Amino acid sequence: MAQHTKFYDLLGVPTTATVEEVRKAYKKLAIRLHPDKNPDNPEALEKFKEVSGAYEVLSDPEKREMYDKYGEEGLQGKGGFHDPTSIFESFFGGGFSDIFGRGGRGGPRRGDDLKYSLGVTLRDLYNGKTAKLKITKNVICDECLGMGSLKEGGTSQCNSCRGRGVKVLLRPLGPGMVQQIQTVCSECQGKGEVIDEKDRCQQCHGKKVIPETTVQEFAVERGMEWGETIVKRGEGDQQPKITPGDLIIVLQQKPDKEEYFNQFKRHGSDLIYKHQLTLNEALTGFKILIKQLDGRTLSVAKSGEVFKPKDVLMIEGEGMPVEGNPYQKGRLFIEFDVLFPTYKQLGKSVNQLKSLLPQPGASKVNLNKDEIVEDVESKRVDFEEEKRKGQRSRAGGDEEDEDDERGPQPCMQSIM
Repeated sequence: MAQHTKFYDLLGVPTTATVEEVRKAYKKLAIRLHPDKNPDNPEALEKFKEVSGAYEVLSDPEKREMYDKYGEEGLQGKGGFHDPTSIFESFFGGGFSDIFGRGGRGGPRRGDDLKYSLGVTLRDLYNGKTAKLKITKNVICDECLGMGSLKEGGTSQCNSCRGRGVKVLLRPLGPGMVQQIQTVCSECQGKGEVIDEKDRCQQCHGKKVIPETTVQEFAVERGMEWGETIVKRGEGDQQPKITPGDLIIVLQQKPDKEEYFNQFKRHGSDLIYKHQLTLNEALTGFKILIKQLDGRTLSVAKSGEVFKPKDVLMIEGEGMPVEGNPYQKGRLFIEFDVLFPTYKQLGKSVNQLKSLLPQPGASKVNLNKDEIVEDVESKRVDFEEEKRKGQRSRAGGDEEDEDDERGPQPCMQSIM
């Protein structure tokens, strides 16, 4: 348990937070407190420095261990703190203006992000991989260099909207009341300029951009999660005089081709594996082999213990790699089920089992001397299905009851 909590409090995370939780907390705070977003707020600047220092320590396992034990004094001689701006740029892969397409106030316009999905299996996230994906995006036309026309002066301002790309319409609502509506200009489709059809570039047809398809590689790091994103800055669609947006790859869950590995389920940095024991194994012990997601075979043996359905074994260090520190792993939980034999399979062994297994306990029902005990017939059923049948039956019965409660309804007669 950590003895010092100041850095955890700064990031708003518990002392048990994972590296990924620390990263997410820093990301949120750093964007909100960055000096470029708060140019006239010295308190935000100071808070930005403190948050960056806290992240630098808690994201480093060695520094975090020293801090947990000895506080800030334990960090002396560890190289001190880096510049908070460099920490920000290292985390995001660029400065604030590079990332968000603006340099404080004003700055160039930024295009929309381009998003693609990439299917990955749990094995991919466990081992990491380099994935290839075919990407199609708009790039500046290399024939007209984004002008839309090869003719000098071929592009002119739209007279309909006066180059604004939008029109403002006034709609009367009543006496002395007018509603102002802004709509995209139908003449230039919001571009603010027009090109005569005969002057348009033959390659892009006046659109200034052309589609380009490439195969790009993306590194899926060990320990990443489904729903997480891989971002390539400035690799989104291109438009003239606009800073390109980002290319964002969203990791989506994909089943494994080898059905065996679909038995593994993930819970944070832990793995859950379900295994079925025979009754013999559950009562007398077992040795099972588990093929881990990286191809290794794990041998798990137990004897001298009785296992019941839902019993669980835990193995430290055999869970998912922790993102940011792939050499650290979570836990592997093995959840057991027990396969009971049928009466037919037991055959002549029934009497032998009766003599070996504990005898039935005394009845919990106290009977009077002259009380009659009735023998009844029973059958095996699917309990969930029977509950559904009961619900349907009650629903039908309610409708009939409602009709009965309303009583006879008057008949509608037509008059000829």
